Amino acid sequence: MRAFYGAGGSGRRQVRHRRDTGSGIFAPDDQGRGTPARSCITPVDKVGAAAITTIEALERDPVGRQVQKAWFDLEVVQCGYCPSGQLMSAAALLASNPNPNDADIDAAMSGNICRCGTYPRIRAAIKQAARAIAKAREEG
Repeated sequence: MRAFYGAGGSGRRQVRHRRDTGSGIFAPDDQGRGTPARSCITPVDKVGAAAITTIEALERDPVGRQVQKAWFDLEVVQCGYCPSGQLMSAAALLASNPNPNDADIDAAMSGNICRCGTYPRIRAAIKQAARAIAKAREEG
């Protein structure tokens, strides 16, 4: 059994067996702060007892909410092929690096394919989310 199905997730696209798209990303740790993993090739027993965070949980996390808001504000999503993997990778990046530069973003997002080529908007959305998260932390 693959990790995603063991976690009961439903927010991914039907491309899960390709292994190269990044569309089925999940985070095997609390609140999405684990290293993003591909659900299509990660056996449940490899995850062990770690909590599995899927796309459905992002709205409950302050970082995830800001990432989702930035995606919406900047109209990143075009076809729906990649958003769940992109959002999960972006949330994991910002949870571990609250102020990423372009190279950090490129490295964190490198395994996610966007068929519509919205990479400039993805980068802009990550930067917008980082600014919003920093502002919220300042305000307290």
